[in-house]
Amino acid sequence: MSKRERRFKAVKSLDNVEIIIQEPCQVRWADMEGDNDVRKCHYCQLNVYNFLSKSPQEIINLINLHEGKLCAQFFARADGTLSRETRC
Repeated sequence: MSKRERRFKAVKSLDNVEIIIQEPCQVRWADMEGDNDVRKCHYCQLNVYNFLSKSPQEIINLINLHEGKLCAQFFARADGTLSRETRC
């Protein structure tokens, strides 16, 4: 695959987004500093975005801004869809 083919393709809909969790974070959302939208993880020093507080368009904008590589908090149901419930 060439560099051109490997380039990030902008996301237009969440229907075609596959979320792959390479290594779930062990730091609890409640232990991170920040607000309800974004917090700083003291372990990896990355911003973690709260997808549960965002609209689908805001999530798409974040994915595109970070070229698909970002940390986020969400709850996945058994069927793979995201849940709006919070379980802290």
